[in-house]
Amino acid sequence: MLAVLRRRLEMAVRVRDFLLAHRAEGIQGAEAAGLARLEELIARAEVLAGQQRAGVVARRGSTDQRAEVRRALQSQLLKYLSAVGKVAAKGNTELGAQFRLPAARATNQAFLTLARGIATEGLASQRQHM
Repeated sequence: MLAVLRRRLEMAVRVRDFLLAHRAEGIQGAEAAGLARLEELIARAEVLAGQQRAGVVARRGSTDQRAEVRRALQSQLLKYLSAVGKVAAKGNTELGAQFRLPAARATNQAFLTLARGIATEGLASQRQHM
């Protein structure tokens, strides 16, 4: 949550608490309606803040999961496919260039594109040799 919004929410809570502490017995009409509306808005803001926090946690979790999947692909599957490509390149030199490992610092989009290309070429090559 932005600091400005957090401070405004805290201020609204303090105003509500002050009004409840110094409330006259005979509050009626517009004053009671205003206090009820303030309480509704504070409750809604707190729910939204909770949803935002949950979204931030979920985003961080998905980022960590994506990084873990990428590490697993790069350290295991793509190395295996690259080795298979090198063996296959002995018979077909075009395959050697198609089974290159992606750079470790490549962007996610570049990594996905290269990994999909390797998988597609591997399947196509497998079908040809069957």
